[in-house]
Amino acid sequence: MDQIYPIEISRIITFLKPQANSGPDSLTSKFLKYLTPSISVPISILINKSFQTETLSRN
Repeated sequence: MDQIYPIEISRIITFLKPQANSGPDSLTSKFLKYLTPSISVPISILINKSFQTETLSRN
């Protein structure tokens, strides 16, 4: 699998529908979009590490 880059994470987040409802984690898409500059790098690191080790966190 190819490496996932932070810009790809940012693009995915921008396509989230602007809903007032939050998911089971209580985070709204509006809040995630606001945090995109801060979370795109850590999320891409987690995804890439998961692909490299072929493991998923269950926490």
